Amino acid sequence: NAEPSVSAGSFPADTPYRGADFPLQVAETPSEGDEIFVETASGIASLRLADKLGTGGEGSVYAVSATEVVKIFEQDHITAHRQAKIELLAGRGFTMDGISFPKAIVKNLRGDFVGYVMPRATGRNFSKTLFNPRRFRSEFPTWTKADLVDVAISFLEKVSYLHSLNIVLGDINPKNLQVDADKNVWIIDAD
Repeated sequence: NAEPSVSAGSFPADTPYRGADFPLQVAETPSEGDEIFVETASGIASLRLADKLGTGGEGSVYAVSATEVVKIFEQDHITAHRQAKIELLAGRGFTMDGISFPKAIVKNLRGDFVGYVMPRATGRNFSKTLFNPRRFRSEFPTWTKADLVDVAISFLEKVSYLHSLNIVLGDINPKNLQVDADKNVWIIDAD
């Protein structure tokens, strides 16, 4: 039997178990208007969280620039395993258009891990646009079934890329997908 090929930058399939997870003590979680610190390989920078763009099961996403957003975890979701996972993902330097993947670690003003920076997605939400016939015809009036096949292929290319790196996309959900008029798909909850 041939060994499965593993792409450069992928995660080893035999990563050891690291023990039970536990919550981290965080003095405060930043919100709209608050200052944060962003840690990258090149150093630490300060940013201010702008408008809240949305809230999900783990936390909230805030605008910080035209091309980036910040996810701040709720207190209950700031754990040792989540911090280790986000640090590992952000440190790998993955880049593929269409995947909102962690790029840098975010800390509060006391230096506590609270979230991460990721690319800002574009387009419209799948569940509100593609799965709603009236809105679909309004948003994409010239699209045919062939265009929808192109959208599916765009999505599958991203999933294939993540799988090639031994990354499991655990929440494939139309609410976590966006598509633009050029049929480009974004996976917006890929941590």
